[in-house]
Amino acid sequence: MSLVPVSTIEENDNFDSSIYDHEFPEFPADEDEASVPDIMPRKPPTKVFIRINMFNIGDVDTVSGTFAAHFYLTATWSDPKLKVKDLENLNAEEQASHIQKSFDPKIMFMNTSGVPEIDFKPFRWEGWKRHRDKEVACSCEMGVRSSFREQFELQNFPLDAQPLNIVISSDNRDDIVTLYGNKKDSLVRKEFMVLHEYEMSDMMFKRARTITKARTTTKSEWGYPLLYTGVIVTRNYGHYIWNIFIPIFLITIMSVTSFAVPVDLVAERCGLILTLVLTSVAFKFVVGQDLPKISYNTFLDWYILISFIVLAVIAFGVSFAGILEEHTSTNAAIWDKIVLISSGSVFVIWHIVTIVSGVRRIRDREHRRVGPSDEAVEMSKSRLSIKFPDTASL
Repeated sequence: MSLVPVSTIEENDNFDSSIYDHEFPEFPADEDEASVPDIMPRKPPTKVFIRINMFNIGDVDTVSGTFAAHFYLTATWSDPKLKVKDLENLNAEEQASHIQKSFDPKIMFMNTSGVPEIDFKPFRWEGWKRHRDKEVACSCEMGVRSSFREQFELQNFPLDAQPLNIVISSDNRDDIVTLYGNKKDSLVRKEFMVLHEYEMSDMMFKRARTITKARTTTKSEWGYPLLYTGVIVTRNYGHYIWNIFIPIFLITIMSVTSFAVPVDLVAERCGLILTLVLTSVAFKFVVGQDLPKISYNTFLDWYILISFIVLAVIAFGVSFAGILEEHTSTNAAIWDKIVLISSGSVFVIWHIVTIVSGVRRIRDREHRRVGPSDEAVEMSKSRLSIKFPDTASL
């Protein structure tokens, strides 16, 4: 841990200068700084509790990866440097100035899209809320209206649940301030929101921190606090069941009608199947308009893709049956039955697997939480962490 210069110690910290009354050892120039003894322990960071009063969440756009939010944030902390007697005789403006000079949490937002509209309220003393050690409870409030960026995970679309994260941080390092969520007093005003496509959870919080190496020669880490807050929106999948899944199901099962056409009429058989394939392609384009250009298939994409495969297998099967009919009429009828039975079996098994997988994905939505995804933590493990050092060492 690095030595703190004397010039950074404030007079009102009641700092004991006796630790400087002895001679410091001299260390070689190439000595690893991590071996320098920690002769001046740091004060524990100030705990700031964040309360969110969410008035509106809307404009959830999975294509652009943004959503809009309007909320009021209240940050509350206990300041041991302030005394009740010093504030009681001051007016509101003087109290606000005195409190802010003593400690400012310097709240900021990390994932805004554009410049947020922030209405800062004056710092205030919570006179009715006193710490058991007579420390003063202080708070600041701000109204926020902004668009926020979110990396949507659409593997389970449309049976998905998405965290709408608002990432709160501070311009102070995490050895000065730590952020905690006040879930008990936070509210989501669902009566003021209109989200036909989603169901919304209560407010959630998840702590994290950025990581920065103090120096390349040291093993110590420091960073900035992060507090993920927001809600989980669960997509209402009924629209997609009735308007995409069921039509695709009917289109695929109608391909069986091609076996009612005589085996030797290959053109009529293939024409019927290709018409159904083109109809499925049209549905695929409709679905693609609601999704960003992602590099993986969603649950709905796999369903439509497998329907294409089933239709393609039937098309090749009836074509081969027509070829056999032209040369050996006895083998054509047998092959036609094989194609019908095998494609029908695949169709049934495929839908059993789809239903079981869909039910599992719906149940898994209950376990979604706000915060960085496991993939984000793994990809940014040198800069982002959800683990915290022992506070006793701070």
